[in-house]
Amino acid sequence: MDMKKLIGSLLALTLIVSASQAQDRKEKKHGGKHHNKEMLSQQLNFSETQKKQLNDINADFKKQMQELKKNDNITVKEFKSRKETIRKEQHQKVQALLTPDQKAKLEQMKQDRITKGKERSAKGFENMKTKLNLTDEQVNKLKASHESFAAKAKEIRSNQSLTEDQKKEQFKALAEQRKEDAKSILTKEQLDKMQQMHKDRSSKSVK
Repeated sequence: MDMKKLIGSLLALTLIVSASQAQDRKEKKHGGKHHNKEMLSQQLNFSETQKKQLNDINADFKKQMQELKKNDNITVKEFKSRKETIRKEQHQKVQALLTPDQKAKLEQMKQDRITKGKERSAKGFENMKTKLNLTDEQVNKLKASHESFAAKAKEIRSNQSLTEDQKKEQFKALAEQRKEDAKSILTKEQLDKMQQMHKDRSSKSVK
């Protein structure tokens, strides 16, 4: 299998694993920031005072971000650093609004999302196992590779000491490593089948 086909196969692998997560992400886009505010207000049972304070915090955050984007005299690194500072300040202000009970409920909601994410991921791997006729050993190795890739990618994205070009280079190296992992885990037949699945998905998306 040539490199182009292998890349396509790896993309198919990613699509299979994350297919069940795609709909959730799509639904979240429709809600946007308004959904987040409504979630806090309704699920945490905000008082009218808390609702007003939350609106003020979000309005201040939006204003600061607009002013930051207008500043053309700072580097990309400085921009990201200030953006992160503004986000942290917003988070701290929102946390200060919450009662102990609301904080506990918010933490439980966070843990529930993590649990559901793991369940979706497990479902994706089971689906892939069936379609590609994978062994348990192959599934475990692919899971380990997937988790390692995600962790390293997160580290690269959050490393503010790296330039955008340096991040691109590290992502490229990380992708190459993932391809090598897949080649060592899957058989040629399984890689070929992944490539066909990728073609099928691509053709359906065009229609």
